[in-house]
Amino acid sequence: MSKLEDIINPQSEPSTRVELDLATMNPQPTSPLFNLPGEIRNQIWEYALTPYNDPNPERRYSSATAYSRPDYISPLTTSVSLLRVCKAIYSEAWYLPWRTAELGFYLTSSDRHPPKIDTIEKVSLILEEMVKKGIDTTTNRVRVFAQLYALEDGQRLQGILGTKHFFPREVVVTIRHTDFWFWENDENLKVGGRWVAACRFPQSVKRVKVEFESLERKKGQIDEIAQQAVEHWEFRRVDGARFSAVLGGGARDDKEGKGKGKEVEGEMEVMRWTGDSSFQGMRWRRDEVEEGKLNYYVKTVIWRIKHELSEDGDTDGPGQARDIWATHVPQLPFDAERLDCDEDDCSWDGRFFGEDDEDYDDYDSEYAHDSELELASEAQEWEPQSERAGEESAVGEAGGDHS
Repeated sequence: MSKLEDIINPQSEPSTRVELDLATMNPQPTSPLFNLPGEIRNQIWEYALTPYNDPNPERRYSSATAYSRPDYISPLTTSVSLLRVCKAIYSEAWYLPWRTAELGFYLTSSDRHPPKIDTIEKVSLILEEMVKKGIDTTTNRVRVFAQLYALEDGQRLQGILGTKHFFPREVVVTIRHTDFWFWENDENLKVGGRWVAACRFPQSVKRVKVEFESLERKKGQIDEIAQQAVEHWEFRRVDGARFSAVLGGGARDDKEGKGKGKEVEGEMEVMRWTGDSSFQGMRWRRDEVEEGKLNYYVKTVIWRIKHELSEDGDTDGPGQARDIWATHVPQLPFDAERLDCDEDDCSWDGRFFGEDDEDYDDYDSEYAHDSELELASEAQEWEPQSERAGEESAVGEAGGDHS
């Protein structure tokens, strides 16, 4: 029984589940808790039923995975047992587990998401059941972790956004360090904009966030593409309302060249964290800041509704959104030695593919691009899931991380 199913049927254990008769409810008149004002009780219920990482150490994700991160160290869970304490609590808070839920979906290959996820098909069945029970299907947040090859055409993301009865208030798209094109080769960051123009968000959505994550040493590139996203990306809802990341209630000025040469101020947040330098049996010594550790830099761009109705009345047709890319080239370290690989331990020094160290004696990172392309065919020797496989890689089913 998944956590999502418990959310809509929390009154008993699955094997003994029964419908509650609230006509026999004890109003708990002597309880200090129920003598508090209803508004305060609602805040207590909401706080207690907010999802959190499962504390069971056996369910903790390995740090040497693409999906372990500060806010996703284990599957999200909700303390629905609170609703089984008494009928009085259930009668006031039964709808909150879904309302406060954060649903996580993965548009990735199978090695980039947790082993147990709920598919969008399963979520659809649960939404249908909720509607039959008269439960409001509005939820707090939907988070989508997406590799760029699975995101940029927009079709897979729209498959999530267009789910029937699916009404999130906030949608977060997270592009992780290993989700960017050719991250193995340390290529400059770039994100295609087709999905921005193609996708239409549910009418319930009030905020759209995109998290751009890379290494701390590529901070300049993250800052660059985040600023371009502020200036050139505009999301839309199904009702034609538009989202802008420009602060001050303004819209983008790039259509007619207004404000050309000026940097538009956008709404953004910054997070830094330190993680494991190993991934898929590969230790990325090229980027280590200390033994076995990488420093990550994350910039989140926030879009809010600026125009309630589309000026041109277009609510369905795809628009246009330009690609964004970084031009800043950070220096690579050159003080690491190449290590031999075996099935149990393989370390990478960051100098690209080749058999002998002497191949790199005169290597200069400023002129890396052509060398990367020439040597890319050798990537399969150590990176079977290389993004150069593109559409040949299997895309993991979109799924919610509430298993």
